[in-house]
Amino acid sequence: MRLFVGVEPSPKARDDLADRLDAIDLAPARPLPRERWHITLAFLGEVAEYQLPHLTGRLAGVASSSGPMSLTLSGAGAFPSVGRPSVLWVGLAGDVAALRDLATEVAVAVSEAGVVLEGRPFAAHLTIARFPDRSSRAARPALTGLSSYAGPLFAVEEVRLMRSRLGRHPQHEPLAVWRLGPVA
Repeated sequence: MRLFVGVEPSPKARDDLADRLDAIDLAPARPLPRERWHITLAFLGEVAEYQLPHLTGRLAGVASSSGPMSLTLSGAGAFPSVGRPSVLWVGLAGDVAALRDLATEVAVAVSEAGVVLEGRPFAAHLTIARFPDRSSRAARPALTGLSSYAGPLFAVEEVRLMRSRLGRHPQHEPLAVWRLGPVA
């Protein structure tokens, strides 16, 4: 099964960003449905079902040893570059160092569970759209409309192990959710 570990913005943060996106012409980008908006801490790719118990045990340990944090969605960019965009993203501000530390701990836990991660470094962002054409002009209007964006503060209080189902209508399904902080 195809898995990733991530955190999600609050409903209020999603609403605020959705309102901003409604006022911006994203064409030719194809927006992602807001119910799939998340911040990926680690993309695991294909993971065998027999690995899940060890993986979930390691991730539960990371969650219990990490604390909640506060973030805002802020600014925008494109991957791999503004000159040849394939992905439009919104950045993060606030406790980004704590988020980066959490992503590092998740990567260690995943590796200790025997899952090999891709070599991409963690980049704190929320993907909001994909470009069908990598034209250098494609991302500029959206980036201009989002460059000064700063959403409301939201608390990150849990981490999720998600299953990603590809297809015509991709879906994300939570397999496990852990609160950040010591278990009461």
